[in-house]
Amino acid sequence: LGFVTFDPAGNVRTARRLGVGGLVDIEARVWHSALALAEDTILLEIKRGPFNEEDKVFADWSPEEFSAEAPDHLAWLTGLVGEGPRPAPCGESRASTAGSSRRTASASPCP
Repeated sequence: LGFVTFDPAGNVRTARRLGVGGLVDIEARVWHSALALAEDTILLEIKRGPFNEEDKVFADWSPEEFSAEAPDHLAWLTGLVGEGPRPAPCGESRASTAGSSRRTASASPCP
């Protein structure tokens, strides 16, 4: 499982690859993307209820799911966690390097 967090402008804050059974605990209102890196990946996201459809907010800087930009964005994200193309330099906004997957952005600073 790959997990990437972003600042409000779309700059990468963290990029991690988790092993089997790995867990991530993030603060509320942190833009993030989770990437299934194997076909048998199971992802469970839990948040405080009650469920409200309006809580699903997607970042303006992230491309829409199934858009022409989505495959390049996914490849870039995958590269951040150890597979695929090389990531953009730390601190460089992804939005500026590839335009802006379903909008996938829902932690330490870059090294």
